[in-house]
Parts: sequence; structure tokens; C-alpha cells
Amino acid sequence: MLMIASTDVLRQQNRALVLTALRQAQSASHTEIAKRTRLSSATVSSITADLEAEDVIHRLEPVRKPGRGRPRVLFELNAAAAYVAIVRITSDAVEYSLADYGGTLKDRLHELRPPQNDSVDAFVSRLSDSLKKLAERGGLDCDQIKTISISSKGVVAPDLPVLLWSPVFGSEQINFGSALGAMWKADIQLANETRFVAQSYLENKSSEHPATKPRKIAVLSIGNSIGMGICTEEVSGRIESLAPAFSHMVHQVDGPLCRCGEQGCVEAYSAFYGILRSALDAPAQSINASQVPLKTLDQIAERARTGDLHAELAFRKAAEALGIGLSRVLSLFGEMPVMITGPGIRYLDLMLPTIQLHIQQNLYMRHQAITDVLVEENEPGLVYDGHLAKCLSDLDKWVLALGIAKISGV
Repeated sequence: MLMIASTDVLRQQNRALVLTALRQAQSASHTEIAKRTRLSSATVSSITADLEAEDVIHRLEPVRKPGRGRPRVLFELNAAAAYVAIVRITSDAVEYSLADYGGTLKDRLHELRPPQNDSVDAFVSRLSDSLKKLAERGGLDCDQIKTISISSKGVVAPDLPVLLWSPVFGSEQINFGSALGAMWKADIQLANETRFVAQSYLENKSSEHPATKPRKIAVLSIGNSIGMGICTEEVSGRIESLAPAFSHMVHQVDGPLCRCGEQGCVEAYSAFYGILRSALDAPAQSINASQVPLKTLDQIAERARTGDLHAELAFRKAAEALGIGLSRVLSLFGEMPVMITGPGIRYLDLMLPTIQLHIQQNLYMRHQAITDVLVEENEPGLVYDGHLAKCLSDLDKWVLALGIAKISGV
């Protein structure tokens, strides 16, 4: 039995190598696949025959070379072999995207969240209905969606699709696996979205500018909540990412109230509601509005830019909490570029000098090169790209590599 199990695992790994090679090359011949994967010709022949029979890959028309010899046969992934649904939860909306196994975006839905308080049960019910709508619009059965990947800001359980704390639902936890598992046979995943931003940026930078790419990066997202993602590329080329609870790191003991219920968190100073509270000189134990419209912050920023010292101080307090927090992160993880994203980048002219000042005041950072601070406007695009890359990689390695019969339980 052990030998059989070991053989199955080895075959799954080899199938995954072939699928990954085809994804990277887009199309490849038998010889090219063997070269990329370092598998024997006989192994590649056996695996490609099985994948063809399962309709996971397609054989393209033979490519004839000048002169004599047999034409090359190319293989490519069958885009219709599987589909993924990507769900991005924000403070005021939920975005649903449908993509095929080839990585092509097929459809997208954007739904505003109800203005009134939303219960977890009502939210999950709407989410499932919207996923069904997405499948129907694509002419798909629900079973054809093999992965549902969900992201939100907040605290996510390390090994389960459970949202432990979020800016929208607070400490009311959501187990997406059990909530959606009865309706959907898909692999249900959950991640902090800023982690996807860091991973997507590092992977894209790696492919676009290999000579100048960073080996690691920290991403700071500023908005109605504060998010952080850190991504590292190991020497082997493997990319690891994480989302530390930066926003709820204590900046000042007994400081202003945070939405998490504690006092003095970085977010209590730096999220939009913290900036609003400082600008209004509201009581430290009050939260005027946990979701603050951009137009409200724009008005405060305009006052700061025209000499209103109280409004200017609100942004400076936010920047101080972010800068000191970042200096601690860099002390722990080492020097790396910091990318700032999210809707709050429109106020960086009021915050960046203070952020950089506090980073460089750190003893460790004074002995390093000046930290590069990058600005990224397209946070939603990087979140989607990170989602998609993770979903397709998992399909290659853990889903379609198992074989259609095993997926279907035959």
C-alpha cells in the first residue's frame, strides 16, 4: 500500500510539473516539456496522453518546420477545463470575477453593500446567490467552478477559510468553508487581500524587470482600514507571503479607541476614521464613523493644504503611527522597499515626509540604505492578479494534477 501511495504522489507531482510548464510556455512540444520539467520522454508521453484524455490539455495543429522531418506537435492548456471565482470584499462593495483555466477574465459583477447594518447570514446568502449568478451568466454548472478565492482586509485563520475579525463585521466570525460548502464543491480559500498585493507585485516585478527586482517587499494599504502584506522570494525562487496584523499593533498604550475594541492601535490613528476623529477633535473613545467617504477626507485634506493646523496635525498623527510601525517591521524583517497603496495615497503629500522621518530615526535603519518608498495606484488590479495566480497554481498542483476521476470521486 505504501508503494502504491508513493507512486500516486509521484505521478501527481509529475502531472503538476507538466501543467506548470505548459502554463509558463503557453504552448510547448513534447521535447520542450521534457526539457522544462526534466522528466523522461516516456513519462511526458504518458502524462500528456492522460491529460488529453481528460480534456485538460489540447493538441494543436502540427507545426511544420522547413526541410524534412516530422512536424512538431504542440500542447496547450484547455481553458475550459476548470473555472475559478474570485471574490473581493471591501468596506462598501463586493466584487465577483470569473476566470477560466487559461487565466482569461470571463465576467465580473460589482455589487454595493447595503447601507444598513448587514448580518453575517444575510451577507453569506447574498454572496452565494451572486456566485450562482456569475456561473449562470457564464453558462456554467456550479461544479465547473473548482476554486472560490475570497479576500478581505482583517484577520484570517492560518489554515481555514475563516475570517476571525474584519473591518465590516468586527469580531463576528465567518467560516466560508461551512457557509458555502453545502452549495459549492469547489476548494474555498480565504486570504487577507494586502498579502495578494505584495505577492502580485513581487511576481510581476520579477518577470518585467528581472535585473532590478527586489527580493522582498512590504506593502502598506491606507484607507478605511489599514492593511499590510510582506512577500519574500527565496533563493530557490519560491515566493512566500504573509499578512501580519500591523493595523492592530499598539502604537500608544491607552490611546484612542480602535474598531477592534482595544486602544491605541495603529489603525486608530491612521485609518480614515482615525484621521476624521483627530480633525474633529472628537473624544478619543468615540468613533464618529467607521466607514468615511473619500469626499469627507478630501475636505479635511484641503483644509490641511491651505494652512489649517488642526487638519494638518490629524494627517501628521496618522503618518507618525504608520512611520513608527513601519520602522518596527523593517527592524524585524530587514531592509526592503515599502510600497504604499489604497485610496489613502491621495493624501501622501501630507503624510510621506513624516513616515520617512520615523523610518530613518530607527537605529537599525540608520545603518541601512535609504528605504525606497513606492506608490501603487492600482490596488484592486494587484489584488485580482494575486488571487488569480494563486488559484491557477493550486489548480495545476493540487486539483487537476490529481486527475478528473479523483476530482469527481469516480
